[in-house]
Amino acid sequence: MHVALARLPVICLDARHARAALSVQLYKTDDNDAYGLAQIIRSGWYKVVVVKSLDSHRVRTLLSSRAQLVNMRRDLGTKIRGLLKTFGRIVGKVSGRKYEESVREFCAGVPGLEEAVSALLAVRARIEQEIRTLEEHLLGFAKRSDPCRRLMTVPGIGILTAVSFVTAVDDPARFVRSSGVGAYFGLTPRRYQSGEVDRDGSVSRCGDALTRSYLFEAAGTLLARVGRWSDTQSVGRAPGSPDRQQESPCGRRPQTGSDHASDLDRRQRIPLVEGGGDRVITS
Repeated sequence: MHVALARLPVICLDARHARAALSVQLYKTDDNDAYGLAQIIRSGWYKVVVVKSLDSHRVRTLLSSRAQLVNMRRDLGTKIRGLLKTFGRIVGKVSGRKYEESVREFCAGVPGLEEAVSALLAVRARIEQEIRTLEEHLLGFAKRSDPCRRLMTVPGIGILTAVSFVTAVDDPARFVRSSGVGAYFGLTPRRYQSGEVDRDGSVSRCGDALTRSYLFEAAGTLLARVGRWSDTQSVGRAPGSPDRQQESPCGRRPQTGSDHASDLDRRQRIPLVEGGGDRVITS
C-alpha cells in the first residue's frame, strides 16, 4: 500500500546517527541494515531531520550554481596567471576590465600563448556573464523577502549571506533556542570528555558549508572593514584592543541618532539596484 494512502508518517533520519548505530553490526548486508534501521525506530534513538521546502531548494540551487561558477572563474584566472608566469610575465593585483586588458597586453605577439589565453579569457567572460545573471535572480529574491531585508540591516551582511542564511534556516520555528542555530551551521566547538580529559576543540563544521563560509566572511567584514561602530562588533573585539578601550565604562560606545535609526522601516532602505551601480554581492 502506498505510504500516502496508509497515512503513515515519513521520517528522515540523521545519517550520522544511523551510521553510528549500524556500525556495531559485524556484517553489512541489506537485511542487516533494514533490521538495524527498524531497531533504531523501535528504540527511539534517532534524530529527525527537517526537510526544507521546495522554495528554499530552488533558491539554494541558484546559490550553489553561482558558487560553482565563481570557483571556475577563479581556477581560470589562476591558470592564466600560471601560463603568463612561464614566459616571465607577472599580472599584478588587477580585476575587471583592467585584468583582461593587462593579460591581453602581456600575451600579445607570443605564438601559442596568445591563442591559449584568448580561449581562456573567452570562457571566463561567459562565466562572468552567467554569474551576473544568477545574481540578478538572487537580488530579486532578496528584495521580495522581508527576512533578507531585515538581515541586511546588520553591518557586514550582504545579499548572498542573507539569502543563504534565510533559505538554510527555512523555518525558524523548528529551533527551540536561538543558540541552536550556531550548532546547526557547525559554528560551535566540538567537545571531548573522557575521565579526567575534558577539552573543547575547533568548530564542528557540520551543516551547510556554503552558508558557514558566508557567515565567516560577514564576520570578518564587520570586524575589519565596517567603520561605523555597532553593538555587534563588541562581541568579536578582543578585550584590551584599541576599539575596546574607546568604549564607555558601561561596555558600549555612545550611540548617535545617525548610527541607529529607531524606525525599522527606515533601516530597511537598502540600496538594491537591478542593473549597474554598487551592489552588496561579493566573493
